[in-house]
Amino acid sequence: MTSANDTDVCQPDGDGGVILLAREGDGAPTLPVGASFANFGAAEAPVINAGGDVAFAAGLTVGQGGVTSANDRGLFFADAEGNLSLVLREGELITVAPGDVRTLQDFSLGFDTLNDARQIAVLATFANMGNAILLVTVPEPSSVLLLAFGLAGLAASRRGRFV
Repeated sequence: MTSANDTDVCQPDGDGGVILLAREGDGAPTLPVGASFANFGAAEAPVINAGGDVAFAAGLTVGQGGVTSANDRGLFFADAEGNLSLVLREGELITVAPGDVRTLQDFSLGFDTLNDARQIAVLATFANMGNAILLVTVPEPSSVLLLAFGLAGLAASRRGRFV
């Protein structure tokens, strides 16, 4: 371990141990190759719900994997099994109302902001006007899997029509 990888985020595994979710210097999931964790919100502790899910803010290393100073921070979510994904990132376009799309400039993750319905409340600051409290809902893995199976079935049925 060095000063380049001496900070991490873990979660309880339910058996008295911990699951390593992310470590400084490691690649960040669902981002381009080379994008890596730089730090973990010093002012924002990770939050955990009763189901063992964890949400945390993380800085990303600028200059790697397309990371710039305009998109170098993300909000990550890990389910109770340790499956980690990006749910929100600086620089993203957010639709706050029909026809009202804004660029996320920054966000704050407060204490106790992840509920058991897998919703994360964040205070968002937009580059092109104002602030808002966003409620980010993380889909259940089974919902994502069902959607994937449904899309695969639709593709297969369409292929069958043209044979």
